[in-house]
Amino acid sequence: MAILEHLTNKLREFSGQYDSISGASLGDYSIDGCLPSAVIFPFKEELLTSILSLANREMYNVIPRGSGSLVGFGNRTSKIDIILGTTRLESRIDHRPDDLTVTVSGGTPLGVLQERLALANQWVFLDPP
Repeated sequence: MAILEHLTNKLREFSGQYDSISGASLGDYSIDGCLPSAVIFPFKEELLTSILSLANREMYNVIPRGSGSLVGFGNRTSKIDIILGTTRLESRIDHRPDDLTVTVSGGTPLGVLQERLALANQWVFLDPP
């Protein structure tokens, strides 16, 4: 059974809580010439956790993906079972300006975070490419 079919069967209870890519569009997500078997974009962290647990049990090779701007960085890969996209996750920002602290959920774009912090005249000092 194909990996995407297997995931779809296992994740039926999460219907409507994720998007997936299949067919010819998978080529848009290849890394180092490797075509993924499935590309999934969960909307909620709970589903992301379930997918990772399933992938661990089934020994699937998972590659996390944000915007894709740094997809060529890191070690080369020879196999991709699942690309797990974070761009559709709910963004949660817990900002405590008086403490100069912020907690940010995965998948939150840096620009969104900077806009939120700017309301308190603060920013994250990063130099992303």
